[in-house]
Amino acid sequence: MRRKAVVLALSLLILCLIPASMFAQGTSQATESEVGPIWTHITEFTNSFDISSSGLAQFDTSLYARSNVNKVVIDASIQQYSNGSWQTIKSWTSTSNTNSGYLLKKGMS
Repeated sequence: MRRKAVVLALSLLILCLIPASMFAQGTSQATESEVGPIWTHITEFTNSFDISSSGLAQFDTSLYARSNVNKVVIDASIQQYSNGSWQTIKSWTSTSNTNSGYLLKKGMS
């Protein structure tokens, strides 16, 4: 019995010490139903979104990419869930020919 406990403890120790391999899904494998940024060359990203008590929306997004990036495009949209699907109410795009981008919109209702 003691031998089985020692073997079990050593097996668990070995499993804990072996690093687990993880692989990210390639961008070509992503489907349209998956939502989220692809962080390949992004070094910093900030985003805030707020709806005031009067119903006005505001968002502020900034993005910084690696120094070898020469164009940043930020696409943003506000959507509303209605009748079983998401409907785009308004959308914006900000394009910068540098490695950083910024998009600020205030007072949208």
